Amino acid sequence: MSTCEPFVWRTFTSVFLAACFLGAVASGSVLFLSPPGRVANWTNWAIAGLTKHEWIALHVCFSAVFLVVAGFHVFFNWRPLLSYFKDRISRRIGLRAEWVAALVVAGLVGWAALADLPPFQWLLAASENLKQRWEQPDKRAPSRTPSCSPSANWRPG
Repeated sequence: MSTCEPFVWRTFTSVFLAACFLGAVASGSVLFLSPPGRVANWTNWAIAGLTKHEWIALHVCFSAVFLVVAGFHVFFNWRPLLSYFKDRISRRIGLRAEWVAALVVAGLVGWAALADLPPFQWLLAASENLKQRWEQPDKRAPSRTPSCSPSANWRPG
């Protein structure tokens, strides 16, 4: 890296956006496979040395920073992004078939997920199945019994 080259914010933003996306995907994947919160807390569950709470913190922070940096990415790449809206021949802004198709497919994904249809139903069922496998019915969470509490041994007068 040469010191005389200027710092290019557009490049920085694109690489930073990709890094935040990968961080959100990685942490989201771990959380997809993680046990429910109570099991994670009771068993001191951790993966790669991080607890579920720490994975959640990573996921939320990477996702929030991703959204902010995406705004800068749009700002720095406004002209190329605007060209996606333009007709190829007239170069005027218009509704292109690719945009309509992308919006229709995204709408169908949302509808199918909310309607609990395959393959989205399978993905959600797999997640629930993984989370339930962490449960061990023969082992219960630690609990305080009444005899352990200070007020249990208290008697009036």
